Amino acid sequence: MNFIHSFNNKTILIPLLQRDYVQGGREDVISPFIDSLLEKDTDLNYIYGYEEDGCFVPIDGQQRLTTLWLLYLYLYSRKHQMDAFKVRMKFSFREYAEDFCERLYEHLDSLLGDIDEKARLDEAIINQRWFIRSWLSNASVKNMLRTLKIIHRKIKAENLENIWRKLVNSTLPSISFSFLQMDEESGLDDDIYIKMNGRGRKLTAFENLKSYMDEHVSDLCFADKWKSNMDNVWADMFWKNRNLLQEHPEEIDDEQLHCMYNLLILYHISQEELTTNILSLKETDSHQYEELTSFLEKSEQTLPDEILSCIIERLQKAGNVPLVWIERLQLMSEGFYSFAFNKLNKLATLSKEFNTLELYIGSSFNEETTKTYQLSMCEGSFNRTLPLLYALLSYEEGVTALYDWIRTMRNLILNTEIDRKDLPVVIKTIDTFATRCVEENIYTVLRSGSDIKSILRCFNRGQVEEEIMKASELEYYAQMTSLENGRFFSGRIGILFRLLSHRESADYDVLSKENVGAYTSVLLELFDGSDNGVCIKYDDKRFLLRRALLSFPPYYFGKERNMYWSFNNGINEWREYIRDKDSEIGALQHLLKELLVPAFKMRNDINDIHNALAEYVENISKNYENDILINDANSHRFHFIHHPGVWVYMSTQRCIWKDNTCDIELKTSNGNNSNRMELRTYSLYLDYKHNEEYRADRNGWNIGIWPKWKSCFYFECKQKVYDNRTIAIDVYFYDDNGHRDSENCYAFDLFVRPTHPEGENEEEETEYAEKDYNLNKQLFSALIPEQMGLFKKKSDGRLHSIRLYARHELKSVLVDVMNGITVALKNNEQS
Repeated sequence: MNFIHSFNNKTILIPLLQRDYVQGGREDVISPFIDSLLEKDTDLNYIYGYEEDGCFVPIDGQQRLTTLWLLYLYLYSRKHQMDAFKVRMKFSFREYAEDFCERLYEHLDSLLGDIDEKARLDEAIINQRWFIRSWLSNASVKNMLRTLKIIHRKIKAENLENIWRKLVNSTLPSISFSFLQMDEESGLDDDIYIKMNGRGRKLTAFENLKSYMDEHVSDLCFADKWKSNMDNVWADMFWKNRNLLQEHPEEIDDEQLHCMYNLLILYHISQEELTTNILSLKETDSHQYEELTSFLEKSEQTLPDEILSCIIERLQKAGNVPLVWIERLQLMSEGFYSFAFNKLNKLATLSKEFNTLELYIGSSFNEETTKTYQLSMCEGSFNRTLPLLYALLSYEEGVTALYDWIRTMRNLILNTEIDRKDLPVVIKTIDTFATRCVEENIYTVLRSGSDIKSILRCFNRGQVEEEIMKASELEYYAQMTSLENGRFFSGRIGILFRLLSHRESADYDVLSKENVGAYTSVLLELFDGSDNGVCIKYDDKRFLLRRALLSFPPYYFGKERNMYWSFNNGINEWREYIRDKDSEIGALQHLLKELLVPAFKMRNDINDIHNALAEYVENISKNYENDILINDANSHRFHFIHHPGVWVYMSTQRCIWKDNTCDIELKTSNGNNSNRMELRTYSLYLDYKHNEEYRADRNGWNIGIWPKWKSCFYFECKQKVYDNRTIAIDVYFYDDNGHRDSENCYAFDLFVRPTHPEGENEEEETEYAEKDYNLNKQLFSALIPEQMGLFKKKSDGRLHSIRLYARHELKSVLVDVMNGITVALKNNEQS
């Protein structure tokens, strides 16, 4: 049966139980469907329904019927023969869709006579006076507009007559279907529809793609083997490497889709076919290029390279890449099928051995899937998985073992910045290098001479040099591979050869098998690859490693970042400190050579280095009060070593560190508005807060900090004066000019906290300051007359210390002032 014979002079009534018209909403569905209707004989299988009140009510087939109605409506309108088209379309309880179809039936004929065939029909319809904008809120209307746009684009003046003849003016129209009447007389009712649609589930994206690929490889020489491997060898590989942690571990379609798309990315980046195809489409078919940009949600002015990036990104995420665009862009050419066939066979062959290699390949710290899955069966990345996958697929069995090939390529790839534009050169380099390593061992190739640097020039130069050096030090192969093989080092272990050197000496820093083993063990213990960078037991609330590093010359570590000094916050900054050839690692060298490596070698027990470190830091801390009396150029270190609280305050390990080591301000965060505390003031505050001896000195006084510019800490007397006002002492570390140049820069202010507002002008501020000074002078002259000689008048009305103090001097003065005030206030109360 055909559409006109079955439905002319009838009304198709879409019942309430049917969903909206959605077939036109997906171009990958509607465009090839329209192509099949226009270009070849098409059997649409069964359409189920029943007659009711002169209408045909479809139970199954409403999507196809709606598309057919739009197609035939368009043809009769285009031929201006609407008098012969007597098929109407109605919707139960969908007024917008029904109204739209009625208006379309009435006006499409005249509209098609007025517009150019190159115009977008959907836009032309929307711009008609009879079109009501609120119809666009209805899904069926929007999708019918999209279908009409595609029909109008595909039917041109040159093919209209041929299409009319095939679909209408023929004794055997090319579109046919079988009609099944569903009623009680035939023994069928709409219950069967429910059963028919409840038997299975929708085909997955990979199942659709697989069907497409099977059809397109059918003429290739390996077609039979392709289909056999897809269902056997390759399917078995996907099954064994599936993600067991996913919601449905029994399914492998996602793995297969990701793998096929990753191969597509590698093929097109290496062959550049897709770039050519996009440019060709833009030049030869502007309508299709416009559709492509619309599908990718880009403007028509978008450059082809950005279009390429969008397509690659969709492939990376295994996103919706309609088959129609795979076809139009020739994404899966004969060259790709040959590439995919060979590479999938290679992957299936190497997968088992590759999974057993004890090699870190840059996956997340607690990855529980196989290495094959991590590289090929999930979202690919330009800087890691895609080049590593290509390296694996380029391996050829020969003199070089798979472990050594992947190890070397891992080291080069993970330590080189690679983006999409770099990948073509990286792929060619891998091919060239792989060919060399079939006949010669990879380490022999690396030692072969300067030409290897030229071959590998697309990789990080320093890493290439490191691989060449390691190839010459195979005596330490086991230790080197152990150190490389973790998240922190990720194949980059130049630090080992900076710490150890070729010198004839019996010292701990000489390159020897024993020392390489010891240094490797200690470094792996400290830098375990956690996000923190340092193993947490060395960087917990005691900050043992940081405090120990400050105890060795040059008495700092880290680097300046954005005008601030960073003591390495997180794995990336610790890596930079370890890896950068220009970084100052003297403190780490001394710590390892003089303390940690000897502690480890003493009993070959890694736990001994933590015990040795804790004991070492504790012993240095005990001498704190005496050490700061030395007042040398690097006395800052004693405050960092003694007080873990200093490191707690620097939550992101940042400080403002000028050239003067006496001018260091701690920051609570990275931002410019971060709270700040001067190092020595904060250290003294910590002692007054936690040290029992200091706590006794402030009996009767509370303590706090003011973490702003020219920061200070303060004492507040618990006893109140004059209308419940508070006596306070501000302690800070700078002279009257704001300078800090030695350990002897402590000063303090004594005052009663004012209750008046800030002055609105300089005259009012001066007046307030004078009143405050008179009050402060009168009060404290009465409370501590014998200590008033310690103070002078400050411009803001406070009493200000007339001199600067060393830490121990300040402590003595403060206890006298605080005790004197406390006692005097108590006596006044009693009297």
